Amino acid sequence: MRKMASKTFFAVMLLIVVFFIASCGSSTDGNVKNAAYEIIDDQGAIIQLEHKPERILTLAMGTDSIVLGILPEEKLIAINSLADDPVSSNIVDKANRITRKIKNPSAEEILSLKPDVVFIYNWGKAEMVDNLRELGIKVVVVKGPKSIVNILSLLRQRIYIVPNTVIPI
Repeated sequence: MRKMASKTFFAVMLLIVVFFIASCGSSTDGNVKNAAYEIIDDQGAIIQLEHKPERILTLAMGTDSIVLGILPEEKLIAINSLADDPVSSNIVDKANRITRKIKNPSAEEILSLKPDVVFIYNWGKAEMVDNLRELGIKVVVVKGPKSIVNILSLLRQRIYIVPNTVIPI
């Protein structure tokens, strides 16, 4: 039963990340030069990316799992230190192929990794988001789920139209 709940949770979290990626669109803001993608995060911040992110960092094992579910391992520059622990993680095989593991990294450590974008849950430290943004790092704050019902509700609030795609909700 627990394994089924874990798989359901993973599947729903995967959909959330797909919606975030699908929300990237061409920038139409005349004030920004070279912005190829634009993301509006759960705090309402507009994150503009000059190119498709190649170096992604997430600051939670849940988002590591989601990103690894839709992108190749080489896109993640580091993952949670527990991601390769079979007791704590359902992505052990993929996590073992990523050499850099992090646990509560400082803003300076994150800067040294040179990420194109960092995904962080809204329950993280607000000063970390501010510090990273002051360092020029693109940070996308995502609402952290509290239950499967909450995840489904979040998905319904953030439906984006993706051409030729059917999203079962």
